[in-house]
Amino acid sequence: MDDKKIKELLKNKNFKTKMLILFIFGITFLYIGSSPYLKKEKKTEVVQNEEIKDEIKNDDLENRLKNILSKVEGAGNVDVMITYKNDKELVVAQNTEEEQEEDTNKIRQNLKSDYVIIESEDGSYEPLVLKEISPSIEGVLIVAEGGDNIIVKNGLLKAAESLLNVPSHKIEILKMK
Repeated sequence: MDDKKIKELLKNKNFKTKMLILFIFGITFLYIGSSPYLKKEKKTEVVQNEEIKDEIKNDDLENRLKNILSKVEGAGNVDVMITYKNDKELVVAQNTEEEQEEDTNKIRQNLKSDYVIIESEDGSYEPLVLKEISPSIEGVLIVAEGGDNIIVKNGLLKAAESLLNVPSHKIEILKMK
């Protein structure tokens, strides 16, 4: 190209506008391509950390119940096991877009949904959790040294019912050998 043609293009406002738009698109694509929202490794780490926290929380519940039940008069040494019907469930925030296309005889509806991702204090990215639904308790086993005494057994049963909000038919109390 001639120098004259280049100078004319640079003076042209349309050309400048188009180049500015192209530049902005280029920067936007670079930003989107390096966006941490697209990295899947972070999500895997979050799930693994949540599973570890859940196991610790479940063990902690068993230990707390064991400690409190062992203080019941006549119970003696106590072991507790809790089984769960399902895992903890997380309700995650989502952005949902609905598109409708109308043809001559058809209406096509498209739903697009994206999870809302937030940056935590440590710099990792996690989904925004709206609600955490605790797992349902399937059953409780209590093994106690005083488990053969009907009064102790009844006290342990009532305590477990109250603390765990579980019906008595899901709680079994046995004597420790």
